[in-house]
Amino acid sequence: MSKVPARKQTDIVQLKLRIREELRNKLERAAAKKKHSLNTEMMERLEASFTLETQVHDQKELLAILEAKHQEHGAHLVAIQANQAKVATNINKLVTKLQDKADEMEQLADLLEEAKDKEE
Repeated sequence: MSKVPARKQTDIVQLKLRIREELRNKLERAAAKKKHSLNTEMMERLEASFTLETQVHDQKELLAILEAKHQEHGAHLVAIQANQAKVATNINKLVTKLQDKADEMEQLADLLEEAKDKEE
C-alpha cells in the first residue's frame, strides 16, 4: 500500500461546499464587480474572516490594556488630588504665619516709633 504524501501549507486543494443559492448569487455578483472568479471571491472572503478575527482579538487585548492604564491613571489622579489638598493646607498655614509675623513686625515698628518719640 502506497502512502499519500502530506500536503504542504501552500498546496491548493479542491473542496466541495454546499451553500444556499442566494449566497452563491451574492458571491458571483461580488466576484463579477471585482472581475475575478467565484473561487477567488470565496477564498478572499474566507481569508479576510480570519484576518478580521485576529484584528478583533488584538483590539480586545488593546482595550484591556487601555482600561488597566485608565484605572492606574485614575489611582494616580486620586493620589495627586490628595497631595494637592495637603499642599493647599500647608500654603494656607504658611500664609497665616506670614500674616502673623507681618502683624508682629508692624507692632514692633509702632513700639519703635513710640520709643523714638519719647526720646525726643
